[in-house]
Amino acid sequence: MLKTAATNTDRHELLPNDTDWYYDFSQHRDFNNKVGSVITANAATFPALTGLGISYALLKLGPCSMLPPHFHQRAHNAVIGITGDTTSWMINENGVRTVKVDIIPYRMTIFPIGSMHVMQNNGKCRTFLLAL
Repeated sequence: MLKTAATNTDRHELLPNDTDWYYDFSQHRDFNNKVGSVITANAATFPALTGLGISYALLKLGPCSMLPPHFHQRAHNAVIGITGDTTSWMINENGVRTVKVDIIPYRMTIFPIGSMHVMQNNGKCRTFLLAL
């Protein structure tokens, strides 16, 4: 129904509660996972995002852990450091240099659509990153 809501008034009728308008990452079952987790707020987990074309993910990297090499084929990815010290490496396409960024609190980097990237937690504590 949210996909076909013609107006914001219609959206508010479908999302009538204040709790429909926020997503609490800390309430996800994997929030306290010691190894790490990726907790995603998207149209499936946070219906208020339906039709907006955005999603958010809280990445929690455990001590000395890595997010393996991967890419996103449908969207650009922006990552903002919240805590910790993480290093990212990104290759935009063949023949282009590898970009290395140290992601520290309040520093942001981007991974354009289709770019291969990886992240490593450099610290002894859990690192929190917010990805858009």
